[in-house]
Amino acid sequence: MNTSKHYFAIGLFTLLGFILLAAGCVLFGGADLFSKKTYFETYFDSSVQGLDIGSAVKFRGVRLGSVEAIGFAGSTYTLPEGADPRPSAYIRVLCSIDLDAHPDLAGDALQGMVANGLRANLALQGITGQLFVNLDFPRTTPKAELPFPWEPATLYLPSTPTTLQNFLNVAQDIAANLGAIDFSEVVATLQTLTTNINDVVVKADIPALTASFTQLGNSLTEQSERLGEILSRLDAARIGDNLKTLSDNLAQTSDTLRGEIPALADEIKATLADASALLRQANEALAQARKDLDTRALAHDLDDTLSALARTTAATEALVQELRQKPSRLIFDEPLED
Repeated sequence: MNTSKHYFAIGLFTLLGFILLAAGCVLFGGADLFSKKTYFETYFDSSVQGLDIGSAVKFRGVRLGSVEAIGFAGSTYTLPEGADPRPSAYIRVLCSIDLDAHPDLAGDALQGMVANGLRANLALQGITGQLFVNLDFPRTTPKAELPFPWEPATLYLPSTPTTLQNFLNVAQDIAANLGAIDFSEVVATLQTLTTNINDVVVKADIPALTASFTQLGNSLTEQSERLGEILSRLDAARIGDNLKTLSDNLAQTSDTLRGEIPALADEIKATLADASALLRQANEALAQARKDLDTRALAHDLDDTLSALARTTAATEALVQELRQKPSRLIFDEPLED
């Protein structure tokens, strides 16, 4: 009887231990078994010291999930025969995103963000030395993605070098450039330059140059003072008044001429018209006289006279026509601009 009670107590204690263990698993992480997650993986070609399983995955400071696994890519994927062995040394980081907290990243949403430039890098969490996976859209065009010959088992999210890695790369480039400099040649060049400068300074007559510059400065000062005196003697106000008066007189004369020239042209035209009528009458009289006089010499003279009068009449009419169109020709050689 006592033995049965003893076994019963041991069995009850063991059962209660299993129940408590199951409850602890559910309370302290077992709930993750029932949460909805989406996974992605990224690769790093540098050290991930400070990144651990369970480290945060953040997007611009907001926690999305955690790191699920860290290891060499060669432990998950097999390289084809003859392929470059370097990708097998990539560090493969498998990450998860909690879809219960971020349902907007379900389906193809995360893949669309990757297509639009979303990249992963390692960021330092405070001063603890711990790293986390940071997701963001780089401001600058990211470098080429790491090449690999396998098909990723989950969504592949390309990575960019960390800030520390960028500094290390720059430092390596600077060290390489410094190593390529021939410092002995640089020193020799500087010594030669120093010697040449000393020779020039020794050969140059510094006191004479100083005296020349001083004389030049004094001359410029003297010329400046003379120019000031000349300008001070000019009566700028009086000159301006005279110029204004001259301009007003020219404008008044131009207006007067513009008003009188058309009337003068009309008078000239009337006079020329009367002269033309008189000439026509004289022409008629001479024609009648030619009928009466039968003298060849007289006829010839009359013909010359009439021809000259006809040309004069035509020239006069042309002059009147031009004066009517351009009356300023009476005063100026060229017509005034309106």
